[in-house]
Amino acid sequence: MGDQFSKHKLTAIFYADVAGYSGLIERDEIGMHNRVMDLLDQASEKIKGKGGKVLRHAGDAILAESSSILKLAQTAIEIQQEIAIQNADLGDSERVQIRVGLNIGEVLEDRGEIYGDGVNLAARLEAAAEPGGICISAAVQEQLAGRLEIDFVDGGTETFKNISNPVHVYHWSPGGDATSISGVTPVSEKSSIAVLAFENMSGDPEQDYFSDGITEDIITELSRFRDISVIARNSSFAFRDQSIDIVEIGKKLNVKYVLEGSIRKSGQRVRVTAQLIDATSGAHVWADRYDRDLEDVFAVQDEVVRVIATTLIGKLRHADHEHAKRKIPSSLAAYDCVVLGLDHFYKWTPHDNKKALELFKQAISIDPEYACAHAWLAQAYFREGLNMWSDSHEESFSLLYEQADKAVALDENDSLAHTALGIANLFRSEHDLARSNFERALSLNPSNTDAMVHYARWEALTGNPDKGLERLKEALEYNPLANYQWFVGQIEYIAERYDEAIQALKSLSSPNALVHAFLAASFGQLENVPEAKKEVESFLGKAKALLNDLGAKEPKSWAEFVIARYPFKHEDDAKRLRAGLEKAGIL
Repeated sequence: MGDQFSKHKLTAIFYADVAGYSGLIERDEIGMHNRVMDLLDQASEKIKGKGGKVLRHAGDAILAESSSILKLAQTAIEIQQEIAIQNADLGDSERVQIRVGLNIGEVLEDRGEIYGDGVNLAARLEAAAEPGGICISAAVQEQLAGRLEIDFVDGGTETFKNISNPVHVYHWSPGGDATSISGVTPVSEKSSIAVLAFENMSGDPEQDYFSDGITEDIITELSRFRDISVIARNSSFAFRDQSIDIVEIGKKLNVKYVLEGSIRKSGQRVRVTAQLIDATSGAHVWADRYDRDLEDVFAVQDEVVRVIATTLIGKLRHADHEHAKRKIPSSLAAYDCVVLGLDHFYKWTPHDNKKALELFKQAISIDPEYACAHAWLAQAYFREGLNMWSDSHEESFSLLYEQADKAVALDENDSLAHTALGIANLFRSEHDLARSNFERALSLNPSNTDAMVHYARWEALTGNPDKGLERLKEALEYNPLANYQWFVGQIEYIAERYDEAIQALKSLSSPNALVHAFLAASFGQLENVPEAKKEVESFLGKAKALLNDLGAKEPKSWAEFVIARYPFKHEDDAKRLRAGLEKAGIL
């Protein structure tokens, strides 16, 4: 009868769960269920054999305790090492992995069970662990430091649902290398991945923006890892709605892995499925499904990112990720506005850009501290000013700076914010500050092709066109389907290679007014009057029609209007562009 009276005590807590259990039994319900139960039985026996007590062994989870955190940690490590060995010769669909969370805390013991915050935290730590790995609290780390042959990696602080204070966590996986579990061969070079547009399974085409937003966030978060090369959105999204073999996509994008998935949004619930595929063989590396409340969608993103990073680089650099992690919005409505705004932003039309501006502003009105919204608003202002969608380009560039500066102030670790601020610095002729922000953007996100391209523009505008072309080449590696010939043409003109500039600009299928302006200047420098005249007519025709549609006034000088969009550091470069325009007849 004694164990029927509740009492408080301090104990070491073990919580384990099977990673991706739902997906495993979907493929082979009876066979996989039996394998999972056998594995959990083995783990339970090992815990008992080391002096621990198994309190609950239900479904795909184990709750256990011990008076010794050292013995419990050693047991957890042995369990994970043995499972890794068992998985080594199995196919991808046959591997079973568990996550383990360890905590020390005061619990309430009643009727042979334990309850309380200490148990809840152990369960949260389990969910934060890598498949095949262990996640522990700082309290556990203090007890284990220097007492084990293995080291736990500092994962920074995590915020868990229903846990009032942030928790400092530490991680470990067998051999410090989770790739031995997944079966992926470790690589000495960067692992490369393309994230395809997640499919909208909601049955409502208007929800495409939400699926795209989730996908883009995953791309952004993966890009923060310096050991992973992530293909840019423009290239990976090019395969939307196409029935192309994953291996073929891997070849086209020159990547080793492809992530694909789907989003089903219904009311206040969302289901996210994701699967990581080896693009060299077509084999599935990992898959999982998440059913969550919409408010937890950011936790789903982080979990998908964590698993992929773990699989590709052996162990997740938790400290780096926590340090650079996106500051998520306080309101899902603000996030919704941003992803819907991006849907318009990427359509590249004046009308859609104005709609994007409205939506980004709406997001900020809902959550003024949302750095990402300020950064995207800055980018929309930049596009408005640069592409002559407003005759008041100086006002647009002023607003660009205001919003970019605000974004960086709100989140110093946001790569997009530093990119936008670098652009703003450049157009204020603050060339050194621009370079500093582009470098900061790339240090935070080495796969940020937007920062690479604008850094290339910076190189050309400060007198280093050949270095600019090198940076464009680097950007093309991350965005292989992009057409950077517009930037190539501008840079070749600055380098005084007018034939090469013409070749690059003529390759564009849908040239805008500024493309015709540079073509006119190039032909003007080569004294090819007939061709220069044709390009001048095209430039003026498109520019006037666009301004007329928007009700904007024509500038006093078309030449100065063009030059204003190229903040050269050296006056000689500005004079060269002006001379080419004037020779062509653009005054």
